[in-house]
Amino acid sequence: MLGLLVKVNPYSDESLLGYLHRLAEANALSGVFLTDLSKLEMHNEPGSQNFIGELNVRWHEIASEIAAPPTRPMPLWNLRRRRFCGRCLGEKGYWNLFWDLSLVTCCIEHKTPLCDICRHCGKKLDWSEHITLSCPSCGDELASTDDTAKANADELWLVRELQIAFNAGSQRAPHLRHLSTIELHELAFRLGACSSNPRSRKPLKIADSASLATASRICRNAAAMLRHWPHGLEQGLDRIRTERGHGRVWQLIVALGPIYKEIFDRLSDQAYQFARDAIERYLLDRWEAPLALRHRRLHANAIAEHRWLSVGEAASRMDLKLAVVSRAAQVGEVKCRNQAYSNGRVARVVEISSLQVIADKLRSAVGVEEAARKLGLSKKRVVQLIHAGFLKIWGGKPQSGAPWLIGQNGIQDLLRPASDVPLQKRIKNTQISFSQLMRCAAREDSIFKKILIASLNGTIGISGAENSERRICDWIFERIIVESLLNSTSTSASEIGVVEAARTLGVKQEVVYALVQQQVIKSRIRKINGRETRLIRLSDLEAFRKKYVFGRELANSLNCSPKYLTSALSQSGITAFGGPTSTTRPCRQYYWLRSSKLEAYLAQHANPTQCNLTKSGVFPEIEN
Repeated sequence: MLGLLVKVNPYSDESLLGYLHRLAEANALSGVFLTDLSKLEMHNEPGSQNFIGELNVRWHEIASEIAAPPTRPMPLWNLRRRRFCGRCLGEKGYWNLFWDLSLVTCCIEHKTPLCDICRHCGKKLDWSEHITLSCPSCGDELASTDDTAKANADELWLVRELQIAFNAGSQRAPHLRHLSTIELHELAFRLGACSSNPRSRKPLKIADSASLATASRICRNAAAMLRHWPHGLEQGLDRIRTERGHGRVWQLIVALGPIYKEIFDRLSDQAYQFARDAIERYLLDRWEAPLALRHRRLHANAIAEHRWLSVGEAASRMDLKLAVVSRAAQVGEVKCRNQAYSNGRVARVVEISSLQVIADKLRSAVGVEEAARKLGLSKKRVVQLIHAGFLKIWGGKPQSGAPWLIGQNGIQDLLRPASDVPLQKRIKNTQISFSQLMRCAAREDSIFKKILIASLNGTIGISGAENSERRICDWIFERIIVESLLNSTSTSASEIGVVEAARTLGVKQEVVYALVQQQVIKSRIRKINGRETRLIRLSDLEAFRKKYVFGRELANSLNCSPKYLTSALSQSGITAFGGPTSTTRPCRQYYWLRSSKLEAYLAQHANPTQCNLTKSGVFPEIEN
């Protein structure tokens, strides 16, 4: 080929550039000179590439790249930097062809990382200098027998896969078995580069791509995704989305970055279909956002099977009203996600499988009117059942104008106690129907709920009328049992009405009402049998007695008239807390605050035969 005098036979697994340097040394030439001469001859005479291939069939591709260097970021062959295993170099004495592959970063035989610098002086080794088996800078031998460093397990796995593909072996990972060396290299390089620079818009533009450190990082990241397929790919995509900081973005190209286009556009051959299928499965499982129906990169089946849909699409697919699905998503009954845009618009998607679980219940839900008809109650009573938790509602409390969505299961549970009760032709005198009970004796909400609970748990026996629909309004109870239940729910003895409080204090009702209005005496309003009644606790009444005293009680103690008492106390600087002439606390009777000044006045002027006014009270204790 080159007209050299000394011929050197190549080894079957020898590097082409290494062979040229060894051939140059045998002919006393510079390896760089011989390499440049070979490039020129291969460029001018294409037939010389066939001659190179005859020397070693594996050199044909390398000869093509030497003659016309590729412009790809990381081509299959690394023709710039030398890599070597020190132990292999010492054992065999020549440069291995497999080391020239761009993603080969470790030695399979010794399980050690390769080296691309002189261990003695640190010089970077490349093919632009004449190198045989020693460093061109310091002359130190590159061969080594004490290299004990361990290669990364993921890198070692990927390099082994490349070696088996390179040697046309069959013991490969099942999902990579059909890939050639160049196809496996392209896939690994693009996965590793995009995973190494997830935030870069152009991750394949790599500085110093021929260096071992760069190739090692790409090889490690690619192996992490390819080794445990497809879980490794899913974890890698999750990490890319996390590092890009677009976890909630609804655009695939923004969330996944360039790796999405690299797999679907750059690797469009049929050999890479398994990678595209894996990404589609990833999107089905983990992409919580809608997919456009016009998506040109994904299969139609993948889009149709996608779990996250817009509210309108989900409602149409489940044959539900749009408002019903929207309400269920808003209250959390269906998994959903919202996306707010810069213009203020908020889009919502729902998870279709969570909607499928409750779809039948949403379809069968009824409004208040229908629930009232089935239960035989008024709409007001149905709303009370909803608030009390007897009826399950879907979609939360409706807004004005929207209907309630009441589940059928709750209605059936309420009607179940009367499903097998004895029937009778008419109501006896000792019995009362549920509707009569609600109209006459149990109009209060709490009593309504207590009777219903007692009916459901069997405390009150139920019977029904013949030819009735066995609704709640048709239930029949025994009067004596209902009266017993109503008596147990009556007002507690610790509370009394205004009339009884006035009688206890010895004043008119108007006085007590005035004190209650001024909040001097605390009270509360309670609904009993449909009427609002004001009740006062005995403890609050006792607290009033200990803090205040009426003018009548003071007049009796001082043995004087109430009119004289008011004038005398006023002259002594003791003003009534409230009374007929008070503008802030008007009341039919004067009453004073039990102050120390009032007690001193009473101690000085009180009739010893009269009762002594102290904080314990001026009139008999109220019996509880």
